[in-house]
Amino acid sequence: MAGSGNLELQRLLATLNSYAPRVEPTTGSKRQREEESSGQTSQSNFTLVALHESRRSTSAQVSALLRSLGGKDTTATTNNNTSSSGETNNQAELDAYDAKVYRSLVAMQADFDRQLRSLGVPFFAISHDLKIDKGELRELQKRMLALLEDLFAD
Repeated sequence: MAGSGNLELQRLLATLNSYAPRVEPTTGSKRQREEESSGQTSQSNFTLVALHESRRSTSAQVSALLRSLGGKDTTATTNNNTSSSGETNNQAELDAYDAKVYRSLVAMQADFDRQLRSLGVPFFAISHDLKIDKGELRELQKRMLALLEDLFAD
């Protein structure tokens, strides 16, 4: 039984090595795109939250300027109405941004899956006749990616 497992492992490694020239650039570029995307996403999210904070600050400054000039403080009367709608608008803007990021990540993952399928990588190029649960297939694909990343690790 142990010999059979080693034979299967050797066969798998030989298969993976045969993919090496074609798959290595693909897995490397995927990792690089994920890192860049993650950095851009967190920076953009931080910028969006900072923009929301600056809106509040600017509103307070305008209110103070109007009071100092003897004008009517419009923010005091509308503050109760606009603070909840402002928070709702800010949250809606953050939710829209998160949805945009999610759609982008799903599209990037689909593109990567297509690339691996076109290369014939196991568990990505499968027959539609194969009866397998989608969750189980995704788990096998994750394991295959982990093997490929370990194989091509610098």
